[in-house]
Amino acid sequence: MAGESLAAAPAFGDRRNPSGLKDRIQRLLVPGYRPALQLTWRALLVALLAGGALLILSALGVRVTMAAILSPQQRIARIEKKMTEMGENPEAVDDNGNGANAPQVKISGQIRMADGSPVPKWTYLLVRSSINHSSCVTSMAMDAQNGFFTNSIREGTLFLGAEATNFAPACLGPLDGLTTNRFENLEIILQRGFDVPLQLVDAADGKPVADAKVATMFLIRNSGFQSHFWKSGADGIATLTHCADMPMNVTVNVPGYEITQKEFEHVRAGEPLRLALRRGANVSGMVLDKVTGQPVAGAELHLLYQSGAAQERNFQWDDSLHLLGKTDARGAFVLNQLRSGARYYIGVSPPGHESVILENISAGQSNLMVRAGPELVIRGRVIGSLDRLQQINNEPVLRHSREEKYENSSYDDGDWAPLHTESGATHFQFTNRVAGLVKISARSGGSFEREVDAPVDDWLIDLNKTPKTKAQDLPKREVVFRFKDPSGVPPRGTVSVTIPDSLDMKNLTAHTVDVGITNGEARAEIAIGGWTSIEPKRMAGYWFSRMYSIPVTNGAGPLVIEIPLLPAGAIYAKARNADGTPAGGLFFGVSELKRAPGRDDNNSLDSGGDGFSDNAPRKWVSGPLPLGGTYQIDAWRGNSFCVSKPVKLTEANPDAEIELQFPPGKTFDGVVLDVNGKPLPDAELKTTFNLPDGHEFGLKSVFTDERGRFRIEDTTPDLGVYAVEVNAPGTMDERVKLDFGSRPLTIRLKPGRTLAGRVVEAGTGYAIPNAEVRALDYDRNKVQMVRTRTDAAGRFEFTTLGDGNYTLYVEDGQLLSDKKFRADGNTNVVLAVKLYAWSRVKPRAP
Repeated sequence: MAGESLAAAPAFGDRRNPSGLKDRIQRLLVPGYRPALQLTWRALLVALLAGGALLILSALGVRVTMAAILSPQQRIARIEKKMTEMGENPEAVDDNGNGANAPQVKISGQIRMADGSPVPKWTYLLVRSSINHSSCVTSMAMDAQNGFFTNSIREGTLFLGAEATNFAPACLGPLDGLTTNRFENLEIILQRGFDVPLQLVDAADGKPVADAKVATMFLIRNSGFQSHFWKSGADGIATLTHCADMPMNVTVNVPGYEITQKEFEHVRAGEPLRLALRRGANVSGMVLDKVTGQPVAGAELHLLYQSGAAQERNFQWDDSLHLLGKTDARGAFVLNQLRSGARYYIGVSPPGHESVILENISAGQSNLMVRAGPELVIRGRVIGSLDRLQQINNEPVLRHSREEKYENSSYDDGDWAPLHTESGATHFQFTNRVAGLVKISARSGGSFEREVDAPVDDWLIDLNKTPKTKAQDLPKREVVFRFKDPSGVPPRGTVSVTIPDSLDMKNLTAHTVDVGITNGEARAEIAIGGWTSIEPKRMAGYWFSRMYSIPVTNGAGPLVIEIPLLPAGAIYAKARNADGTPAGGLFFGVSELKRAPGRDDNNSLDSGGDGFSDNAPRKWVSGPLPLGGTYQIDAWRGNSFCVSKPVKLTEANPDAEIELQFPPGKTFDGVVLDVNGKPLPDAELKTTFNLPDGHEFGLKSVFTDERGRFRIEDTTPDLGVYAVEVNAPGTMDERVKLDFGSRPLTIRLKPGRTLAGRVVEAGTGYAIPNAEVRALDYDRNKVQMVRTRTDAAGRFEFTTLGDGNYTLYVEDGQLLSDKKFRADGNTNVVLAVKLYAWSRVKPRAP
């Protein structure tokens, strides 16, 4: 362009410095060298020598690094070897029943009396095998004359225990049933033991509690021997005879006090045991005949289920130790053995009537009304081949059962009904305990169902038309889980596969099995129309993301599911107490602090959890952990925690062995005041603990005493955050962080907010009784889900909500609206619900 002067491109027209051989060499050796920066020949020679040395060292470093990285085969072998050393069998083990399909260990030996007396006729031998976070227990037959025994049990770490009349129990073990499959000439010697006084006192005034029923059971690694029964005298003492230094469980039942259960870790000669009993709260009501309205005397009330007050537990109808009382001549009852803040299910058994379950009962309720109809006698006949039925003593019988559901737990209550044939017709008769869905099952599969709320005289069981709902009776298809890794080296070990038991939409059930990996594949037979899931179990050297709800469709040949793998390692852990002794009675867990490369899904790690613990010190092996990730191991026992330093697993270091140590425990004291500022007795405090990585642990509840005080012992606050949520009628559910810097802590409760209404079926508008309604504030996320149930008219009521926006849910149904609710005192909320076809709750027409 005119008027502009163009500069030459530097590579072509710019002035350049001289460039000789030395300059060229210097450009190669010196980063950023320009010829203007001249080097002497001596400096150049030093640079040449240094550069050569660096090149040689670099090559050696690459060779050393490559040598340090294990091949997949080496990684798998290394992990499997360590697992075996720590008692974790990487192969598939039958965890169901007594492990009859798993490798067996033969056991033989003799029980002898230390004083030389003959072996008592009633001698009980218990054997426990533990492996891979599970255990199986069996009792073994023996020669009653000389005490010799022989039998087999699943491989694992073995403990043997024996107990005989007028002798103390004895324990033998641990025995390593993984390195050998036979133990011979074992000897268990029974001693007479020693006596220990158990002192029962009133927790409030320390006075002795007389006439208490006491049941004791010695434990062998969390498995119980036989129960023994005692009664406290006027001094509140029950003398326990023939004791041994072993863990013992004690249950106490005495009117006016809470039914109390406690485990004593040690029972030692010369050391009396003491158990303080808390005064119970009352529940009262009446039992009437549904037809005549007349009172029913002598109705027994049994504790069937409890939650909130302590560990969630259920009890049998005929458990005499959990009998709460009986109705008097007026049909009235007063139960005084319940705990404030707990929820109970109470079974009422009036003589000559059906039984009734009082649901979600809490202390303080009164004027409860139970109306019992006639006994639910069920009669019927059977046609078809009786060969399809189970036999007892060579006689065909019918299996009948019903499900009892307590909150989120279900229990099967079943029995056998004998058959009798008369004039060519086969009849049966049994009495159902409570109204509800009754199932009659045939041995060859299938079941017959019927809602029973009145006596039945004509139930026909046609074995030729047995409905097929059990997965074992349906056509199956082989599902092949094929694992893929770029290395081409197949994984080893086991995976956990879900196997459906029933495809009945009203009663979907399934179980999991450990499936061994062969040639890079795991195979399972699944009923067509069912579903399955798979997750890592004890897979060595690889990890995969759990796959949920895989439908099993019909088709030719096997259903092949390809699963991509990530290389993985493992972490081995053990723990010590604060004093340095080996720690037992704890659970282990793993946190994923930093995800491994390739972990691009949103699922949780699905690996490394611990579902098994006993009182013995033990070692723990994590599940497979993807390489490149950073992990932290935690151990948990009661209120105490300990954590490891972060551990990064790499190809060069695919596994790690760590030792944790519990710090000294600390005690936290506080007081709870009600909305008026007065001490609140018998209030339940649900306790939680949060690690910095976000993991939350639900701990055992604590309760305030008569002055509103509470104490949480053996805590480790330096490792995380403790919080409590106070449950008291009419007060706001609120989680309070415990400040260990200011003790004792005063918690003053706020009045709870109310939200109430009805649950109705969409379309008909019929009320839905006995449906669980749940409320959760997602925004605050500081409190647990609140639950209640609808009454006979479908009404529900929350009285403990806070200032938040609550999402409501109804059991076994879908709300037509996703509207959120504020607890503003509204009592006319209507929740329209579309029930699922398999819903357990049913609408009630007006």
